[in-house]
Amino acid sequence: MEPPPVLGPQHPAVPGLAVVARSAASQWLLRAVGADRVTVLQHKLAYANGFLTSPPTTAPGAEPSAWLPLRQQAFYELARECIGLPAAVERGFNDGTLGSAGAADDDSADNPGWDFGVAVAEATAGSLAAFAEALEPQRGSDALEILGRLSLDLDYFAAHVFGGLSRLGAQEQCLGPGEERLLLALEGVCAWALVAVGRSIGYSKLTPAIFWEWACGDALWAQVLAKGALALPPAAGQCCGPGGLPVPADVARLQEAVLAATLGLARPSVAFGENGLSASAEDEAVPVAIAGRNEELVRHRSDLAAAAVSCKLVQVLITAASRMEPAAFAPGLAAFLVALLQPELARYGPEAQSSALAAAAADVLIGAPSAAAVEAVAQASGVSRVMAEQLLQHGSVLWVLLGEALRNAAAAPPGFLRDSADLAYLAPPSADALQVFLDAALASAGTRADPTSLAALCAVAANAGATPGAGGPLVPALARLSPDARATALARWERWRGPIRPAGLGQWAMVLQMQAEADAAELQAQAAEAPASPAPATAAAAPADAPAAVPPRPQRGRGTVLQDLVADAPAEFRCAYDGQLMMDPVRSPQGLTFERAGLAHILAVLGGFCPVSGCPLTLDECVRVPELRLHIARWVREQRAASERQPRRPLPAA
Repeated sequence: MEPPPVLGPQHPAVPGLAVVARSAASQWLLRAVGADRVTVLQHKLAYANGFLTSPPTTAPGAEPSAWLPLRQQAFYELARECIGLPAAVERGFNDGTLGSAGAADDDSADNPGWDFGVAVAEATAGSLAAFAEALEPQRGSDALEILGRLSLDLDYFAAHVFGGLSRLGAQEQCLGPGEERLLLALEGVCAWALVAVGRSIGYSKLTPAIFWEWACGDALWAQVLAKGALALPPAAGQCCGPGGLPVPADVARLQEAVLAATLGLARPSVAFGENGLSASAEDEAVPVAIAGRNEELVRHRSDLAAAAVSCKLVQVLITAASRMEPAAFAPGLAAFLVALLQPELARYGPEAQSSALAAAAADVLIGAPSAAAVEAVAQASGVSRVMAEQLLQHGSVLWVLLGEALRNAAAAPPGFLRDSADLAYLAPPSADALQVFLDAALASAGTRADPTSLAALCAVAANAGATPGAGGPLVPALARLSPDARATALARWERWRGPIRPAGLGQWAMVLQMQAEADAAELQAQAAEAPASPAPATAAAAPADAPAAVPPRPQRGRGTVLQDLVADAPAEFRCAYDGQLMMDPVRSPQGLTFERAGLAHILAVLGGFCPVSGCPLTLDECVRVPELRLHIARWVREQRAASERQPRRPLPAA
C-alpha cells in the first residue's frame, strides 16, 4: 500500500486549522470556556497540525500505512472537541450576540438558541472544514465509521444551531458585524458537515435516504443542515468574513446534491426506510398494514412541514433552485411542497382539525379512524394551513421559478402541472404572479400544442381564481384547439383527481363549448353558401308530393330567436350556470336552477360538482320545476306575439 500523501502547508485543510487557531487564541473563547478547556483544544490542534509534515511529527515511529487512520482520528478528535465546547460555556456568557441568536428565555429548554458566542461557532466550523478536507475515503473504510460517530456528536447541539440560525435569519437585514460572523459560522457548520458526507460517499450517492439517515431521522435537523448548506455564499474555494472561514471548493456540487436530497425527503421510500421489510433473505417478510403505512406517511410529511415552517426553509429552497437550474429543480420543489401540504386534506377544509371531520378524513385517507389516525390527520391539517400561509409570502418568486421550468421545455415534466394546480389551490398566486407563470408556460410550443397541458393550466388558473374574462394567453390557446384536442382536454378534466374549484373550471370549460358551437355555426354557414350540386343525369326525379328537407335546428348563435330573447329574459328564467334561457329547468338542493341538459354536461366535465357552489352534485338530486317551465313558455309566447305586432321595416327599393 502506498503511503498517503502528506498534507503540507498548502493543503486545503490548513485554512480550517487556522480558523481554529485564531479562535483558540481569542479572549472571547477564554472567557466562554475557561483556561483548562482552551489548553485541551490547543493540544489537539497541535496534534492535528503535526500531520502537515513528512513524516508526521505527532507519529514519528508509525509506518506510512498507519498515517491515514491516525490522521483521520486526529482531525476527528479536534472536531469532536470543538463540538463539545458549548457544554463548557459558562452560564451568562455574552459576547454581544446573545440578543439575536440566544434563547428568548434562558430557562426554557424548549426554545434553545445559540448563546455560546462567535468564537465557539467559528472554532466548530473551522474544525469541521479541516476534518472534511483531510478525509481520504478512497484509501480506507474508517472514514465512514468516523462519520457515523460525528453524526451523533453533532446531534448534541443540533437544536442550538437551529435556534441560532432561525433567530439570526429572521433579523438578517439588521445584523451587526458580530452577528453576521456568527450566522456565517453556523452556516459553515452545516455546510462542512455535509461536505464530509458528500466527499466520503460521493455527491451522486447523497440520496434522500442517506441524508435522512445521517440526520438521525430528525426532520428538523435534516432541514437545518440543508438550510445552512444552501444559504452559504457560493464563493468556491475562498475565505469569507472577518473570521476567514473557508468555503468548500466544490460548494456548487454540494448545494446541488443537498437540494436534490432535501426535495426527496417526503418520498414514501424515506418515510418507510426504517420500518420496511427486512433486506435479509433469512428474515420472515411481515406485511405491514396499509392503514399503518398511510398513517406513517401522513405523520412523516406533517413533521417535515412543521420543520420547514419552523426553520423558514421555503425561501431558501426557492432561492437555491432559482440560482441553480430551474428546469432541473422546480418540478422537484413543486412536488416537495405539495407533499408537505397534503392536498388530499383540502376537501375537508380548515375544519379537518375538529374531531368529527378529522375522523372522517382519517377513515378515507388512512383507512382506519383510530385515535392515533385522527390525531395524525388533525395535526397534518393544522400544519398544512400554516405552511400555506407562509408560502403565500413567497408566491411571486415561486411562480416565476415554476414558469421558467416550462419556458423552453419541449413538454411539461410528468406531474408538474398537476402539482402546480394543487399549489394554486392551497396557496393561490396573485393575478400578476399567475400571469407570469402562464406567459412562461405558453412560451413553449410543446405546451401550447398539448391539450392535456392546456387543460392542466386551466386547472391552475381556476384554482387561482382567474376567469377567461380576464384575458391572457390561455384563452386564444384554447380557441386554437381542434375538435379532437378539445375532447382530449375535456377528458383530462373528467379524470382530474386533485382539489379543484368547480365554478372556476366550469368557466374555462365554457370556452371550449363556445368554440365548439362557433365551429358548428361556421360549418352550417359554409354549407348554406355552397352551391347545390347538380343532380346526376341518370337520377330519377323526386315525386312532386315528396316532403321538403327538414331544416337544420337553429344554433344558439348570433341572431337567433333564443339569443334575442335571452337579452330581455328575467333572471329567474336563466340558467344559473351559463345564463341561457331555460327550456327544461331543474332545481338543485342548494336552490339553484339550471337548464337540465347543460347541467348534465358540465357535471360530467367537473366530475360531479356543482359549477356554481362547488358542492358535490348529481343530476338525480335535481328536481324538475314544471311550474317554472310553464311560466317561461308563457313568457316566450308573449314576447314573440309582441314582436309580431311591431310594424316591419319596408324593403329597400330595387
